[in-house]
Amino acid sequence: SNRLRTLTSAHLSKLTSSLSELNLEKNQLGLSNLLDFSSLTQLILLNLDGNNITNLVTINFPNSIMYLTLSNNRIE
Repeated sequence: SNRLRTLTSAHLSKLTSSLSELNLEKNQLGLSNLLDFSSLTQLILLNLDGNNITNLVTINFPNSIMYLTLSNNRIE
């Protein structure tokens, strides 16, 4: 938990493409802008539990995703 409120594509682009797990659990991430994880081509696990996500329309996931956790969000 880092109390992150925003995570931009610029932030994500600085991560290595070989990253296989990313835990963003228990932050304050909403989706006021497009989140593009597609550059993380080796990402298998993405944990977005406990944020303020309301829908998945504005998220681009890489094809490599096998495990996605979204519990305790506000998805309608």
